[in-house]
Amino acid sequence: MPKDRRELRDIISGYGRQCFFSLKEVGEIIGIKDFRSIERWLEGMDVTMINNRKKYFINDIARRLDNAKGV
Repeated sequence: MPKDRRELRDIISGYGRQCFFSLKEVGEIIGIKDFRSIERWLEGMDVTMINNRKKYFINDIARRLDNAKGV
């Protein structure tokens, strides 16, 4: 998992100005490859359907990462 906000920003900036991320992209951001584990990490997070695919908003992902650091 990224160590700080700067590292997270650098990872996310590799995707350009993208605001919504797929399950696979979220996995790359948080450093998890197993789709079941990624889905568990995303549980309870709002999902948006784009072209019949689940997408997750970057602010929600960043908030969850930030909250996980406090645990």
